[in-house]
Amino acid sequence: MISNGITYAGIRQNRPTVGPFTWYDLTDGDPGNSYPANACSVSVSSHANDVSIQVLTTDGRVYETVCSVNDNTDTLTCDEVWTPLVSPTPGALKRLQQKDAAPRVPTELKNR
Repeated sequence: MISNGITYAGIRQNRPTVGPFTWYDLTDGDPGNSYPANACSVSVSSHANDVSIQVLTTDGRVYETVCSVNDNTDTLTCDEVWTPLVSPTPGALKRLQQKDAAPRVPTELKNR
C-alpha cells in the first residue's frame, strides 16, 4: 500500500483466527536512500517465505525490495534496499490468454 508517499507492507496471523495487520514502513530504513520518491503504485508477490514488493514510479520505472516472512512470529524482516528493475515498455508486454481462447479485441478497435 502507498499512502502519503510511503510504501507499507502488511502481514497478519491467519491461524487459528485472522488477526490484525502489522504494517511495516518500507521507506525509512534503507541505508542507501534508494526508495524512489515518486512511487505511485505497488505490487506484491510471494515465493515460499520471501515477499517481493515492487513499486512503479510516475516516470514509468520499476523498483523492488524483498522481505522474509518469519513464520513462527508472523512478522517480516525487510532490508528496504530498493533495486531498479527492467521497466516495461509499450508494445513489449505479453498478454495473458485462457488456453484455447480466442483473443478479445475491444469493440472500438474492431472497426479500424
